[in-house]
Amino acid sequence: MPKKNRKTKGRHPKPPKTDRKEIPLGVRQSIVNSPRSSTDEALQWPGLNLTARTIRKIRQRAKDRAKTTRNGSTRGIPLADITNVVNAPRGRPPIRLTLAVELQIIEKVTRNREERRKSALQHLSELKLDLSEDSFKKALYRHRYSLKKTLYKCELTDAHRTTRKIVARQLLNIDLSRVIFIDAAAIRLHDEGPDKAWYKDGEEYHPDVRASLHKDFTDGQFFGAICLGKRQGPWHIFPPETDDEIEAAKQDLKARNAPIDRFATLEFEAMEETYKEKVEAGGPKRKGKAPSLEVYLRNNRIERGDRTKGGGVDWYRLSEGYLVPKLIPWYKELKKGKQRALC
Repeated sequence: MPKKNRKTKGRHPKPPKTDRKEIPLGVRQSIVNSPRSSTDEALQWPGLNLTARTIRKIRQRAKDRAKTTRNGSTRGIPLADITNVVNAPRGRPPIRLTLAVELQIIEKVTRNREERRKSALQHLSELKLDLSEDSFKKALYRHRYSLKKTLYKCELTDAHRTTRKIVARQLLNIDLSRVIFIDAAAIRLHDEGPDKAWYKDGEEYHPDVRASLHKDFTDGQFFGAICLGKRQGPWHIFPPETDDEIEAAKQDLKARNAPIDRFATLEFEAMEETYKEKVEAGGPKRKGKAPSLEVYLRNNRIERGDRTKGGGVDWYRLSEGYLVPKLIPWYKELKKGKQRALC
Protein backbone atom coordinates (compact mmCIF):
# COMPACT_ATOMS: atom_id res chain seq x y z
CA MET A 1 0.00 0.00 0.00
CA PRO A 2 1.56 3.34 -1.00
CA LYS A 3 2.43 5.72 1.77
CA LYS A 4 0.05 8.64 2.17
CA ASN A 5 1.23 12.19 1.94
CA ARG A 6 1.19 13.45 5.53
CA LYS A 7 0.81 17.07 4.50
CA THR A 8 -2.49 16.38 2.68
CA LYS A 9 -3.65 13.52 4.95
CA GLY A 10 -4.25 11.24 1.96
CA ARG A 11 -6.19 13.81 -0.10
CA HIS A 12 -5.00 15.14 -3.42
CA PRO A 13 -3.48 18.60 -2.98
CA LYS A 14 -5.08 21.55 -4.75
CA PRO A 15 -3.28 22.97 -7.76
CA PRO A 16 -1.07 25.88 -6.78
CA LYS A 17 -2.53 29.36 -7.26
CA THR A 18 -1.06 31.59 -9.94
CA ASP A 19 0.41 34.72 -8.45
CA ARG A 20 -1.19 37.87 -9.86
CA LYS A 21 2.22 39.52 -10.06
CA GLU A 22 3.32 36.89 -12.61
CA ILE A 23 0.52 37.93 -14.99
CA PRO A 24 1.43 41.07 -16.96
CA LEU A 25 -0.82 44.08 -16.53
CA GLY A 26 -1.80 44.13 -20.20
CA VAL A 27 -2.81 40.46 -20.10
CA ARG A 28 -5.05 41.08 -17.12
CA GLN A 29 -6.73 44.00 -18.86
CA SER A 30 -7.26 41.88 -21.99
CA ILE A 31 -8.79 39.09 -19.87
CA VAL A 32 -11.27 41.50 -18.30
CA ASN A 33 -12.33 42.94 -21.69
CA SER A 34 -12.53 39.57 -23.48
CA PRO A 35 -16.04 38.12 -24.13
CA ARG A 36 -14.72 34.53 -24.13
CA SER A 37 -15.49 32.09 -21.32
CA SER A 38 -12.98 31.40 -18.58
CA THR A 39 -11.96 28.04 -20.05
CA ASP A 40 -11.49 29.41 -23.56
CA GLU A 41 -9.62 32.44 -22.27
CA ALA A 42 -7.16 30.24 -20.35
CA LEU A 43 -6.29 28.45 -23.60
CA GLN A 44 -5.36 31.76 -25.23
CA TRP A 45 -2.34 32.16 -22.94
CA PRO A 46 -0.49 28.81 -22.96
CA GLY A 47 2.80 30.32 -21.91
CA LEU A 48 1.39 31.66 -18.59
CA ASN A 49 -0.19 28.35 -17.51
CA LEU A 50 -3.46 30.03 -16.46
CA THR A 51 -6.47 28.16 -15.11
CA ALA A 52 -10.14 28.93 -15.50
CA ARG A 53 -10.31 29.68 -11.77
CA THR A 54 -7.60 32.36 -12.11
CA ILE A 55 -9.49 33.97 -15.01
CA ARG A 56 -12.69 34.11 -12.96
CA LYS A 57 -10.90 35.67 -9.98
CA ILE A 58 -9.30 38.38 -12.13
CA ARG A 59 -12.64 39.31 -13.69
CA GLN A 60 -14.53 39.27 -10.40
CA ARG A 61 -11.90 41.45 -8.72
CA ALA A 62 -12.07 43.98 -11.56
CA LYS A 63 -15.88 44.12 -11.30
CA ASP A 64 -15.71 44.72 -7.55
CA ARG A 65 -13.17 47.51 -7.98
CA ALA A 66 -15.20 49.18 -10.70
CA LYS A 67 -18.26 49.32 -8.45
CA THR A 68 -16.97 50.33 -5.03
CA THR A 69 -13.87 51.30 -3.10
CA ARG A 70 -12.70 49.99 0.27
CA ASN A 71 -14.88 52.40 2.24
CA GLY A 72 -18.00 51.50 0.23
CA SER A 73 -18.35 54.66 -1.88
CA THR A 74 -19.33 54.27 -5.56
CA ARG A 75 -16.55 54.85 -8.08
CA GLY A 76 -18.50 54.65 -11.35
CA ILE A 77 -15.39 53.70 -13.38
CA PRO A 78 -15.85 51.63 -16.60
CA LEU A 79 -14.86 47.99 -16.35
CA ALA A 80 -12.26 48.40 -19.12
CA ASP A 81 -10.31 50.97 -17.12
CA ILE A 82 -6.80 49.80 -16.31
CA THR A 83 -7.05 50.88 -12.66
CA ASN A 84 -9.39 47.94 -12.05
CA VAL A 85 -6.59 45.40 -12.63
CA VAL A 86 -3.61 47.24 -11.13
CA ASN A 87 -2.06 45.54 -8.10
CA ALA A 88 -2.98 47.95 -5.32
CA PRO A 89 -0.49 48.13 -2.44
CA ARG A 90 -1.69 46.41 0.70
CA GLY A 91 -1.48 49.00 3.46
CA ARG A 92 0.98 51.81 3.88
CA PRO A 93 4.70 51.09 3.90
CA PRO A 94 6.05 51.28 7.44
CA ILE A 95 8.29 54.18 8.42
CA ARG A 96 11.86 53.07 8.95
CA LEU A 97 12.98 53.99 12.44
CA THR A 98 16.22 55.76 11.68
CA LEU A 99 18.56 56.99 14.37
CA ALA A 100 17.37 60.56 13.78
CA VAL A 101 13.73 59.55 14.43
CA GLU A 102 14.70 57.62 17.58
CA LEU A 103 16.68 60.60 18.92
CA GLN A 104 13.68 62.83 18.20
CA ILE A 105 11.47 60.50 20.24
CA ILE A 106 13.94 60.37 23.16
CA GLU A 107 14.33 64.16 23.17
CA LYS A 108 10.55 64.55 23.36
CA VAL A 109 10.06 61.91 26.08
CA THR A 110 12.87 63.16 28.36
CA ARG A 111 12.22 66.88 27.89
CA ASN A 112 10.68 67.55 31.32
CA ARG A 113 8.74 65.95 34.17
CA GLU A 114 5.36 66.12 32.41
CA GLU A 115 6.63 64.56 29.18
CA ARG A 116 8.14 61.59 31.03
CA ARG A 117 4.70 60.71 32.44
CA LYS A 118 2.78 60.75 29.16
CA SER A 119 1.74 57.51 27.52
CA ALA A 120 3.06 56.26 24.20
CA LEU A 121 -0.19 57.16 22.41
CA GLN A 122 -0.03 60.73 23.73
CA HIS A 123 3.51 61.16 22.41
CA LEU A 124 2.57 59.70 19.02
CA SER A 125 -0.37 62.09 18.62
CA GLU A 126 1.83 65.09 19.49
CA LEU A 127 4.78 64.02 17.31
CA LYS A 128 2.43 63.15 14.40
CA LEU A 129 4.50 60.08 13.49
CA ASP A 130 2.94 57.28 11.47
CA LEU A 131 4.03 54.62 13.97
CA SER A 132 2.28 52.00 16.00
CA GLU A 133 2.41 51.98 19.78
CA ASP A 134 4.66 48.88 19.76
CA SER A 135 7.14 50.50 17.35
CA PHE A 136 7.32 53.58 19.57
CA LYS A 137 8.07 51.47 22.64
CA LYS A 138 10.67 49.36 20.81
CA ALA A 139 12.49 52.53 19.76
CA LEU A 140 12.77 53.51 23.43
CA TYR A 141 13.63 49.99 24.55
CA ARG A 142 16.63 49.98 22.21
CA HIS A 143 18.00 52.92 24.21
CA ARG A 144 17.11 51.23 27.55
CA TYR A 145 14.10 53.50 28.26
CA SER A 146 10.88 52.01 29.59
CA LEU A 147 7.73 53.13 31.42
CA LYS A 148 8.27 52.03 35.04
CA LYS A 149 7.11 52.92 38.52
CA THR A 150 8.96 55.74 40.17
CA LEU A 151 10.57 55.52 43.59
CA TYR A 152 8.67 56.95 46.55
CA LYS A 153 11.47 56.60 49.10
CA CYS A 154 13.85 59.13 47.64
CA GLU A 155 16.66 61.08 49.23
CA LEU A 156 15.55 63.40 52.04
CA THR A 157 15.62 67.12 51.40
CA ASP A 158 16.22 69.84 53.98
CA ALA A 159 12.46 70.43 54.21
CA HIS A 160 11.88 66.74 55.00
CA ARG A 161 14.53 66.79 57.74
CA THR A 162 13.02 69.92 59.30
CA THR A 163 9.54 68.36 59.36
CA ARG A 164 10.85 65.20 60.98
CA LYS A 165 12.56 67.21 63.71
CA ILE A 166 9.32 69.07 64.50
CA VAL A 167 7.39 65.80 64.74
CA ALA A 168 10.10 64.28 66.95
CA ARG A 169 9.96 67.24 69.38
CA GLN A 170 6.17 66.93 69.67
CA LEU A 171 6.45 63.20 70.31
CA LEU A 172 9.00 63.79 73.08
CA ASN A 173 6.45 65.97 74.91
CA ILE A 174 4.07 63.00 75.16
CA ASP A 175 4.21 60.51 77.99
CA LEU A 176 4.72 57.45 75.81
CA SER A 177 3.89 55.13 78.71
CA ARG A 178 0.27 56.33 78.45
CA VAL A 179 0.02 55.83 74.67
CA ILE A 180 -2.17 52.89 73.71
CA PHE A 181 -2.04 53.25 69.92
CA ILE A 182 -0.42 55.66 67.44
CA ASP A 183 -0.69 55.83 63.67
CA ALA A 184 -0.47 58.18 60.67
CA ALA A 185 -2.88 58.52 57.77
CA ALA A 186 -3.30 60.85 54.78
CA ILE A 187 -6.55 62.56 53.78
CA ARG A 188 -7.07 61.84 50.10
CA LEU A 189 -9.35 63.90 47.91
CA HIS A 190 -9.42 61.14 45.26
CA ASP A 191 -7.61 57.96 44.33
CA GLU A 192 -4.73 57.97 41.90
CA GLY A 193 -2.89 55.11 40.24
CA PRO A 194 0.81 54.37 40.57
CA ASP A 195 3.20 57.06 39.39
CA LYS A 196 5.03 55.90 36.23
CA ALA A 197 7.67 57.62 34.10
CA TRP A 198 9.96 56.92 31.16
CA TYR A 199 13.50 56.41 32.43
CA LYS A 200 16.40 53.97 32.24
CA ASP A 201 18.51 52.36 34.95
CA GLY A 202 20.52 54.93 36.85
CA GLU A 203 17.95 57.73 36.52
CA GLU A 204 15.83 56.73 39.54
CA TYR A 205 16.77 59.89 41.46
CA HIS A 206 16.60 62.28 38.53
CA PRO A 207 14.49 65.36 39.49
CA ASP A 208 12.11 64.72 36.59
CA VAL A 209 11.73 61.01 37.43
CA ARG A 210 11.45 60.52 41.18
CA ALA A 211 8.01 60.73 42.71
CA SER A 212 6.99 63.81 44.64
CA LEU A 213 6.23 63.27 48.31
CA HIS A 214 3.62 66.04 48.13
CA LYS A 215 0.75 64.46 46.27
CA ASP A 216 -1.84 66.58 44.51
CA PHE A 217 -4.61 64.30 45.74
CA THR A 218 -3.57 64.61 49.43
CA ASP A 219 -5.17 67.41 51.42
CA GLY A 220 -3.75 66.69 54.86
CA GLN A 221 -1.92 64.30 57.14
CA PHE A 222 -3.14 62.91 60.47
CA PHE A 223 -0.73 61.85 63.20
CA GLY A 224 -3.22 60.31 65.60
CA ALA A 225 -2.79 58.53 68.91
CA ILE A 226 -5.01 57.05 71.61
CA CYS A 227 -3.68 58.13 74.98
CA LEU A 228 -4.91 57.58 78.53
CA GLY A 229 -6.38 60.74 80.03
CA LYS A 230 -6.45 62.65 76.73
CA ARG A 231 -9.41 64.03 74.84
CA GLN A 232 -10.38 61.76 71.99
CA GLY A 233 -11.43 62.67 68.46
CA PRO A 234 -14.72 61.76 66.77
CA TRP A 235 -15.81 58.16 67.01
CA HIS A 236 -18.84 56.08 66.06
CA ILE A 237 -20.21 52.64 66.90
CA PHE A 238 -21.97 50.93 63.99
CA PRO A 239 -24.99 48.82 64.98
CA PRO A 240 -26.29 46.10 62.63
CA GLU A 241 -27.85 47.58 59.48
CA THR A 242 -31.65 47.36 59.36
CA ASP A 243 -33.83 46.61 56.34
CA ASP A 244 -35.08 50.22 56.24
CA GLU A 245 -31.49 51.51 56.11
CA ILE A 246 -30.64 49.09 53.28
CA GLU A 247 -33.65 50.27 51.27
CA ALA A 248 -32.83 53.94 51.94
CA ALA A 249 -29.27 53.32 50.73
CA LYS A 250 -30.60 51.77 47.50
CA GLN A 251 -32.75 54.84 46.80
CA ASP A 252 -29.81 57.14 47.57
CA LEU A 253 -27.48 55.29 45.18
CA LYS A 254 -30.20 55.26 42.53
CA ALA A 255 -30.41 59.03 42.70
CA ARG A 256 -26.61 59.35 42.55
CA ASN A 257 -26.37 57.02 39.54
CA ALA A 258 -29.00 58.89 37.50
CA PRO A 259 -26.62 61.63 36.20
CA ILE A 260 -23.83 59.07 35.83
CA ASP A 261 -26.06 56.92 33.59
CA ARG A 262 -26.95 59.90 31.41
CA PHE A 263 -23.32 60.85 30.90
CA ALA A 264 -22.21 57.23 30.35
CA THR A 265 -24.96 56.73 27.74
CA LEU A 266 -23.81 59.76 25.77
CA GLU A 267 -20.19 58.61 26.06
CA PHE A 268 -21.05 55.09 24.86
CA GLU A 269 -23.06 56.38 21.88
CA ALA A 270 -20.22 58.73 20.90
CA MET A 271 -17.66 55.89 21.00
CA GLU A 272 -19.89 53.64 18.88
CA GLU A 273 -20.46 56.43 16.34
CA THR A 274 -16.69 57.04 16.11
CA TYR A 275 -16.10 53.31 15.60
CA LYS A 276 -18.66 53.16 12.75
CA GLU A 277 -17.04 56.13 11.01
CA LYS A 278 -13.62 54.46 11.21
CA VAL A 279 -15.01 51.22 9.75
CA GLU A 280 -16.71 53.08 6.90
CA ALA A 281 -13.37 54.80 6.17
CA GLY A 282 -11.68 51.41 5.76
CA GLY A 283 -10.49 50.88 9.33
CA PRO A 284 -10.30 47.49 11.05
CA LYS A 285 -13.40 45.91 12.53
CA ARG A 286 -13.50 44.93 16.18
CA LYS A 287 -13.04 41.32 17.13
CA GLY A 288 -15.24 39.39 19.50
CA LYS A 289 -18.56 40.32 21.01
CA ALA A 290 -19.94 43.81 20.45
CA PRO A 291 -20.03 46.04 23.56
CA SER A 292 -23.32 46.41 25.39
CA LEU A 293 -24.74 49.61 26.82
CA GLU A 294 -26.07 47.71 29.85
CA VAL A 295 -22.61 46.37 30.71
CA TYR A 296 -21.03 49.80 30.15
CA LEU A 297 -23.53 51.43 32.53
CA ARG A 298 -23.03 48.74 35.15
CA ASN A 299 -19.26 49.25 35.08
CA ASN A 300 -19.64 53.00 35.68
CA ARG A 301 -22.27 52.96 38.42
CA ILE A 302 -21.69 53.40 42.14
CA GLU A 303 -22.84 50.17 43.76
CA ARG A 304 -22.65 48.30 47.03
CA GLY A 305 -21.90 44.64 47.51
CA ASP A 306 -24.43 41.99 48.49
CA ARG A 307 -25.65 43.06 51.94
CA THR A 308 -27.24 39.65 52.61
CA LYS A 309 -23.84 37.96 52.90
CA GLY A 310 -21.89 38.72 56.04
CA GLY A 311 -23.04 42.31 56.60
CA GLY A 312 -20.36 44.39 58.25
CA VAL A 313 -19.35 47.98 57.62
CA ASP A 314 -18.76 48.69 53.93
CA TRP A 315 -17.66 51.91 52.20
CA TYR A 316 -21.19 53.33 52.14
CA ARG A 317 -21.85 52.95 55.87
CA LEU A 318 -18.39 54.29 56.73
CA SER A 319 -18.91 57.32 54.51
CA GLU A 320 -22.48 58.15 55.53
CA GLY A 321 -22.17 57.22 59.21
CA TYR A 322 -18.71 58.52 60.10
CA LEU A 323 -16.72 60.36 57.42
CA VAL A 324 -19.32 62.89 56.27
CA PRO A 325 -21.13 63.70 59.55
CA LYS A 326 -18.19 63.48 62.00
CA LEU A 327 -14.66 63.17 60.67
CA ILE A 328 -14.78 65.80 57.90
CA PRO A 329 -16.31 68.56 60.09
CA TRP A 330 -13.76 67.79 62.81
CA TYR A 331 -10.93 67.98 60.29
CA LYS A 332 -12.20 71.32 58.96
CA GLU A 333 -12.19 72.73 62.50
CA LEU A 334 -8.61 71.55 62.99
CA LYS A 335 -7.62 73.06 59.66
CA LYS A 336 -9.33 76.35 60.45
CA GLY A 337 -7.64 76.62 63.83
CA LYS A 338 -4.34 75.26 62.44
CA GLN A 339 -4.15 72.77 65.27
CA ARG A 340 -1.50 70.09 64.90
CA ALA A 341 -1.94 68.23 68.18
CA LEU A 342 -1.00 64.57 68.12
CA CYS A 343 -3.33 63.58 70.96
